[in-house]
Amino acid sequence: MVNINLVKHIKDNLNKGKSIDFIRRDLISQHWSSQEVDEAINFVQSNKKISDLEPEPEEKKNFPRGAKIFIGVVFILILVGLLMFYLMNYSKPPISYITISEFNILEGVSIDVSPESQVNFTLNNKDYNFKLESVGENHVSFSGDFSGEIFLGEKKSFDLDSDSLGDIEVRLDLVNSDIATLYLKKYGNFVCPENWNCTDWGPCLEGFQKRICVDLNSCETELNKPELEMTCNG
Repeated sequence: MVNINLVKHIKDNLNKGKSIDFIRRDLISQHWSSQEVDEAINFVQSNKKISDLEPEPEEKKNFPRGAKIFIGVVFILILVGLLMFYLMNYSKPPISYITISEFNILEGVSIDVSPESQVNFTLNNKDYNFKLESVGENHVSFSGDFSGEIFLGEKKSFDLDSDSLGDIEVRLDLVNSDIATLYLKKYGNFVCPENWNCTDWGPCLEGFQKRICVDLNSCETELNKPELEMTCNG
């Protein structure tokens, strides 16, 4: 293989008026092998171009137009799929839970609910839940253990245990942006459940023992009030 640097050196020195013999001796004195020097001299004397020694650039591979379009479409579909996966799994706000006791349902309670909320409540010793699906300008829709749509100021009853009888009453009192104020109450007349808590019986004095009982639910009724006094021996 002819050394292109030697070829350039020989041509430069010939242009400066130096002889081939001088150039050859000079290169060999610089520790170039006589074979390399002679190959370069023969190349120069053959009047070939230096460009003949330079490697040809690799021919670029051109993809067919249809293949380029197909690759572009696949790339776009992958990006869209990744974006949808992110939106479905990571961009949703976390669900907040609202828990309502059975006592509050019996008495009636107002709650503020958004589509990111799940409402859990107990009625007749059973647990239920529902969540808002959408909040409109004057209505909301919800799903769960009961579902439907209700308009502002409207009151509806829903069957929870599939006995064709209403169990819970829901009223839409206010819609503010994506927040809905709902009023929930057990369907039918409310009977306050008395919840009496009593101290231990006191000492026996003059044949009687006494104790104190308090209704924790403050029902202001005494239908199931325990005995406060009993006879004893002493």
